[in-house]
Amino acid sequence: MKAALYRSSLAAVTALLMSAGGASLGQVPPTAAEVQAYQGLHQAAWRGDMNRLKALIAAGADLDARDGLGRTPLHVATYGRQREAISALAKAGASLQRLEDDRYDAVTIAAVADDVPTLALLLSLGASAGLTTSRYDGTALIAAAHLGHDEVVRRLIAAGAPLDHVNNLHWTALIESIVLGDGGPRHQRTLIALVDAAPICSSQTGRATRRCSLPRRAATTPWSKSSRPRAQSRAARGQSGDPFRRTRPMYTPPQFNSKDRAIAAELMRAHPFATLISNDDDGLPYITHLPLVLDDRGEDGFALLGHCAKPNAHWRYLRARPTAVVSFLGPHAYMSPSVYPDVARVPTWNYLAVNCTVEARLIETPAEKDALLKRLIGEHEPAYAQQWRDLGEEFQLKMLNGIVGFELRVAALQCKLKLNQHRKEAHAAMHAQYSVGSPDEQALAAWMGRLGMDVASAAQATES
Repeated sequence: MKAALYRSSLAAVTALLMSAGGASLGQVPPTAAEVQAYQGLHQAAWRGDMNRLKALIAAGADLDARDGLGRTPLHVATYGRQREAISALAKAGASLQRLEDDRYDAVTIAAVADDVPTLALLLSLGASAGLTTSRYDGTALIAAAHLGHDEVVRRLIAAGAPLDHVNNLHWTALIESIVLGDGGPRHQRTLIALVDAAPICSSQTGRATRRCSLPRRAATTPWSKSSRPRAQSRAARGQSGDPFRRTRPMYTPPQFNSKDRAIAAELMRAHPFATLISNDDDGLPYITHLPLVLDDRGEDGFALLGHCAKPNAHWRYLRARPTAVVSFLGPHAYMSPSVYPDVARVPTWNYLAVNCTVEARLIETPAEKDALLKRLIGEHEPAYAQQWRDLGEEFQLKMLNGIVGFELRVAALQCKLKLNQHRKEAHAAMHAQYSVGSPDEQALAAWMGRLGMDVASAAQATES
């Protein structure tokens, strides 16, 4: 009886949502008549008329004025996919969190429209991915999951959208993706994204272990003995407490894989000019070469500190997708096959490298950025600190406004020492050649000595 009543209720609710457009119910774009009647900022925002928009903003027009359904110019620009207008309105001070009369914000409007570029822009401008919206007390994530907008779902998860928010139908994003989804490829990818975003936790009911989700942006601590990460991205997830056993972005054969924390730290400090790699809004790799300072926090793990120029879009990508990869390259050099006692050999390249999977936190306030710069000055040129102070507050503020800082907490790392360790018959000759070579070759020879490789002889050699 109870089961039949449950099935009947579920069918009724599902039919109601599906017939009414589900999560998109209440999202009403401006009609042709409304558009024709628009004036001022609403008209300029819908049309993307930037000259008119900027003139109205400069004249002091109400940035959050509402039309007959409570839509602001920013809502209208979002419906119209006028991203330049959205950016201008937000930078002028228009609210990114305002709800229209049916309780939809710009993020949810873009999410329901499957408009990934507009969503990415809104998030980069500081819009929240976690507002409670719609008459169902839902979220943008629930709406997107219902509709199978898989890339939107991934972007919202990366921006910290609450995974287990329950709407007034008592459904989460995961439930809606299953019950209201069509089972096709996009709903399957949506479901995978939601499941992958939630770490495993133990049920206290005595039944099978279930998945649960926690705040995504909580700090991860790769060497912590006293705490566990409250949330991890799929890239960073692995056995707690050991960063060397997590997902690896670099091919590392066992003979080259170092799990020595001190060596990894030494290489990052000695070779601080790193490569930061993220995904841009089109899903393509975006790279910035920059110096990073290692902050060793003991049991709380490593963090990397740095900044980029504000015109560099990388900080926006870090805000939208905090998980990134940082690569440090140490000394490297060619190795001739002449080091082997036989001729059936080929050349190779030896190198030392550290790759880190990181979770980014932006440093944007003037006070935080000033503290960051003083820390970096202390690392690179302490004598410059007085000159920086003497430049004056106005000049300092101008310089600070031109950068965006970030703290990159290391969630996982690999330390690769590729020194031909598995070819012992070549160690003595290789060390001899490197010892009299270029600075990089001499550095590799020194590392061979530290690892005890230069004492190997052909008589002791073994093939593997």
